[in-house]
Amino acid sequence: MSKVTLIGKSQARMGYTFLYAGDAPECKECKLYRLCHALREGWTYEVVRVRGVTHTCPVHEDGASVVEVKELPLKLAIPRKEAIEGAIITVEGRKCTEPPPLPPGDDKYLVCCNSYLKKTKVKIMRIIGSVDCRTGEDLVEVELKSVS
Repeated sequence: MSKVTLIGKSQARMGYTFLYAGDAPECKECKLYRLCHALREGWTYEVVRVRGVTHTCPVHEDGASVVEVKELPLKLAIPRKEAIEGAIITVEGRKCTEPPPLPPGDDKYLVCCNSYLKKTKVKIMRIIGSVDCRTGEDLVEVELKSVS
């Protein structure tokens, strides 16, 4: 099921993916606030349809376009002992003190350090594999689905 939201005009294209990180202070007074910020913070979305409507926006210099998006499964590193397929757990984003060295374009940093999640209830859909953690934690990457 898709959701309608607004994103920057230059990002409004089919297949574009983005992590919703919440609102900016400039958003608070906007009449379209509820439309823009109806997404789940910390989750990744993909644009599945671009509607032909644009609006002025205090955050996006070129304006904002109305789009339909679908929520993508969340990939996250969790402690190995919690990684049981089918289990429902509550995760909270964390900041890592040792960010991994990544080549440009690699999104594994958000797998380990998605600090946007706030006590989010999720179901573990599948275990992807071990995570090479620089802090020595025993972590595995899992694919999660929201439980709400």
